[in-house]
Amino acid sequence: MTTELSDLTGRVYATLEYDAANKWVACTWLGAQSKMNVLQGSNACIALLQLHACSCLLNDSRQLIGIWSAKATDLLVAHWAPRVIEAGLTHVATVAYPDSTAALYAEFMELNLEGRLHMRLFHHLAPAQQWLQTCQAC
Repeated sequence: MTTELSDLTGRVYATLEYDAANKWVACTWLGAQSKMNVLQGSNACIALLQLHACSCLLNDSRQLIGIWSAKATDLLVAHWAPRVIEAGLTHVATVAYPDSTAALYAEFMELNLEGRLHMRLFHHLAPAQQWLQTCQAC
């Protein structure tokens, strides 16, 4: 079942889904993101990861528009990452277009998490899914 997250105007800014066949949570970010959207979406992601005891996250950022604030990205590193690691997350596959701001965010997160999570950036969905499937087989 897909959960849609909406802002105060009713615009859907993210979707979350537990993929039972693959045993991961899939998060798709849509459009422009406010700091509040990033924080609420990240908290909803944590709740779904905990509910299903998932160790893998498929983070699809191909539909992001614009930039996130530096504060939102810093908060993800400082607050979201420790919480998902504590919840059991070990692998994050982010899908983003080359040279997009979403790809830059993914690289920033990977550098700033200093190996606490296994993170990989992909430009296409299928290789990201294959990587997560391989990670679960370990």
